[in-house]
Amino acid sequence: MYSSGSSGPQCSSADTSYQKSCESSPLESPNKLWFHGEMGAFQAESLLEGSAPGLFLIRRQGARRYYLSFVNHAGSITHNPVRHINSSFFFMGQRFPSLADVVDFFEESFSSAYTENPTISLAFCSTPMLQKNERDQKFLCMKTNKGTVEDELRTYRGDIITVLERTEDGTWLWGRNEATRMIGLIPIDILQPLVSLQTEMGDLPFFYDTISTDAVQPLPLGSFLLRRSTKGDNAYALLVKTQPDLVEKFLILGSPQCGFMLSGRPFHSIGHVIERYTTKAISGGLCLSHAVIRSEDDDEGSFSLHGAALRQLQDLRNGNLSPSCYSVGSDGLSVTKPQKEVEYTTPELVFSSFDDKDISPSRTVIESCQALRKSREEKQWKSCWIKLSDYSNGDSRLSITDNKEDTKSRLEYDLSCTKLFWLDESVFGVEGSFFLSLSLSQPSTFLCFQPLTLFVHWISLLRTRQVTVQPALPRPLPPLEEARATQLNLLFLDLDKFKSDLLKTENVYSANVLLDNVRVCSSNSFAVTSNRQPTELPVVVFDSRFVLPYVPCDARLQLSLLSSPSNTKKGRVIGVSKLVSLSTEPICFSQDAGFVYRAQQRAVRVFPSTFYAPLVKILRKSPETLLRQPSSALPLQHRTFLYSCLVFLYLSDSNAMVEMFRNITKDALAASTTEDVFRKDSVATGVVTQCLRHSLKSDLDEYLQTAPQLCNAHNSQLSKTSVNVDAASCVVEFLTQTLEKAPLALQVLAAVAECAAQRFPEQPHIVRRSLSAILVLRFLNPILLTSMTGAGPLAKAIQKAANAAASTLPQEELTSTSATFRRLFDRIAGVSSQVTGESKELSTEWLAMVAHMLALSYSSSERVQLPEEVAALVDAHRQ
Repeated sequence: MYSSGSSGPQCSSADTSYQKSCESSPLESPNKLWFHGEMGAFQAESLLEGSAPGLFLIRRQGARRYYLSFVNHAGSITHNPVRHINSSFFFMGQRFPSLADVVDFFEESFSSAYTENPTISLAFCSTPMLQKNERDQKFLCMKTNKGTVEDELRTYRGDIITVLERTEDGTWLWGRNEATRMIGLIPIDILQPLVSLQTEMGDLPFFYDTISTDAVQPLPLGSFLLRRSTKGDNAYALLVKTQPDLVEKFLILGSPQCGFMLSGRPFHSIGHVIERYTTKAISGGLCLSHAVIRSEDDDEGSFSLHGAALRQLQDLRNGNLSPSCYSVGSDGLSVTKPQKEVEYTTPELVFSSFDDKDISPSRTVIESCQALRKSREEKQWKSCWIKLSDYSNGDSRLSITDNKEDTKSRLEYDLSCTKLFWLDESVFGVEGSFFLSLSLSQPSTFLCFQPLTLFVHWISLLRTRQVTVQPALPRPLPPLEEARATQLNLLFLDLDKFKSDLLKTENVYSANVLLDNVRVCSSNSFAVTSNRQPTELPVVVFDSRFVLPYVPCDARLQLSLLSSPSNTKKGRVIGVSKLVSLSTEPICFSQDAGFVYRAQQRAVRVFPSTFYAPLVKILRKSPETLLRQPSSALPLQHRTFLYSCLVFLYLSDSNAMVEMFRNITKDALAASTTEDVFRKDSVATGVVTQCLRHSLKSDLDEYLQTAPQLCNAHNSQLSKTSVNVDAASCVVEFLTQTLEKAPLALQVLAAVAECAAQRFPEQPHIVRRSLSAILVLRFLNPILLTSMTGAGPLAKAIQKAANAAASTLPQEELTSTSATFRRLFDRIAGVSSQVTGESKELSTEWLAMVAHMLALSYSSSERVQLPEEVAALVDAHRQ
């Protein structure tokens, strides 16, 4: 899917992977400044990030694919495809003779829809266009300003200034000095835009060809400079004073003609690198705030930093530099000298993607386990050993070997440049799998972890080491205004039907959902509907809903239709939908022929853990009051996803999970009688059933597919009573053994039994009836009926045995299967639901997904029933 032979950018003239030069399209001349040539979505987003609505560019991706990337009215970035067919361009369903006409159409459409935000083209050759939103624009102070006038800002040569407002005459700016955090007026004639067009590295005022590293010692904290690196012709070192005794180096690869890469993140220019880390911490919470600028009389080719250091010390003696940047001892001025220097490091929350052969970083193995893997071409899963390692230079790598003893990796992935796709159970028939793809030319792979609790744990490990975690969109609520939030993406897909005259009544049809050509979910197989009018097209109704977490922000969606004869499982693709870019706006297709569906990518804000304290508290103490509304308002698939989020959330805190289950079970039993205990749908039945599925289903599926005792499940002999009884006995014995190896499921069932005993203290058989309803009616039999062909008689025999075990019949009157069930129920009732062990911090990502699903189910009028803090938190997760 992705191509490159190395783990870092190669900026030679032959490689255009990161090229930003103004290539012309087949029908465009090079003077169209909005055209940026070959460019990926990630690079386009790095240019447009934080821009005002309406800013756009045109880019090419491949021989005939073009994209119009723009900032929509919500502040997020959208990539709309422009098709080049023969001599025409097709955009938004219309045909245009040239890209210029596409741009004219887009500008007119956008401006008419949002007159307050007219479009501005992001031109490659125009410096003013690069700074689209004047507020928060960054400037470099080129001259010391002592601030003698009232309200005048005191600045020093090299300070970073953030624009807050321009005065009416245009000669002064209200700005904030990032070095001192002071606000005031500053004359515009002493400022230079931090982001500007640079054709040569020497044009940067803080660039040095060669320096003596000993001269870095006078730099104040947050100060920086750029110099050439010994790592290659297109390698540069960003030197930053991050601690009084520490100078860190950050390796930047690239050139002004090809763009730059820092730790796997592409940048349009060096100015964009500096601009990003004036607002985002580069190390230890520290941002860039002061540049060490060359003097005009310096010889760039042989300049040593000693001169700049001496000049800044002289400025300090003359009162031109802030004394807080240095230390002053009893003997006069002293300069803090770094005691140590880091060879190369990586920015905070960003991990390096280059392979530096001159450095041999130490490795720390974070975790390893056995898993299953397969490639796109392979049909069967293969056992493998997975190892996650962190390196001292900031890299995080996932290595895959055939077994634990192997020292040579079969595959190795740099997590700073990978995409992770969560796969629905419908893809392979098993839970706990994902697809890992690289943005570079290395093999992609499917990985599967069992049980699902292990899978969720590994997803958390990998997610925290990926650089694809996005910053959140602007936050609307004042209580959360200061939060430093990230975001993740959920895909909500409602697949309605497919209409076409190609459909045949003798075949069955299923639909696949693909993201970037990766199958992430599939529907069941359905036949063509028979109740249609003669003039109507044949229709296959799917009526399927899917919710997928962790969707890449730039993923593209496509649906495919598979046809297969009724007597076979193998199908062939007979139709596909058009490729669409996911957007925060709903994508609805209701056409005369083809797929009818609705898809929406929802950006979910993820706040720091302290903001979720009110939500965690109410989930533990009174979850029923919070979850009662979603259990009735959300569609089944969305409700199931919410219950799964709750289970995944508490995997790291079993004490809290059991307490939550105990509370919701008490509420459900309080409204139950002895006859309908757990027979009605409720929050308790939904959450407990999902917990059992995630803990036990993978083992049960494997047993149902491989157990020789169940080989008759696929033929007519299954209808015989003797076969049913024997098969039921085998399934119950296996379930008993599996529960012994699943402590989480056992503790949850023990909490159910404990609550039932407290609710009906004089009727001990009701405890067994409660366990039978949860374990057999809601968990075991639904899996049997969906996993095995003709399993109805077997499920009926198991339910009959469970009902007898839960009755008041004496032990001697029970069948062997019923007796096994009763022993299992009594064993569960005797287990303590108290959990020992340390609790870990809850995942903020799963908390955010829970809050988002709550926001979808609570209307404005219904939120008033919630505590004020919880209502504000839920509202903050509403898109």
